[in-house]
Amino acid sequence: MGIPIPLAMILRPCLGSTTIPAGPIFFVNGREVPRERLSIPEDTDLFLVMLGTNDLLQLDTPEAAAERMAHFLSAADSHKVVLIAPPAMTWGLWVQDEELIADSRHLAQLYQELAQQLGICFVNAGQWGIPLSPDGVHFTQEGQGRFAENLAQVLMNGGKAK
Repeated sequence: MGIPIPLAMILRPCLGSTTIPAGPIFFVNGREVPRERLSIPEDTDLFLVMLGTNDLLQLDTPEAAAERMAHFLSAADSHKVVLIAPPAMTWGLWVQDEELIADSRHLAQLYQELAQQLGICFVNAGQWGIPLSPDGVHFTQEGQGRFAENLAQVLMNGGKAK
């Protein structure tokens, strides 16, 4: 996976600061896009959000998921948010419908448009060739490593993919 990079070096380009206070990192998995507006605590340096796949699995349209994401992020400080489009789903145990795969690709386009409207950083993880598990949704162990490496590169490049 390479040499670990200090958090301050990774986050400095997106935050415009070299001072990164020590503090907890929160991770939540298995969620749909929340229906309430995001309220980021003052001491939060950066909020990364990658949601939407579970919405599609619950038979939401990509437009409905993107609309909820727009509402969720509408009150957030745009300098603290990175919106990450999940990789497109692939055929697997949980995904047995070509329309669902197409919808997951379309969600990335909608998220990119939303990020431009809100003035926030956008990352399309679907461009990283992340291997998915046999369910067609979750990252393999290799995929998790590839995601982490690519995200670190994006953050070091000021929120822009190569």
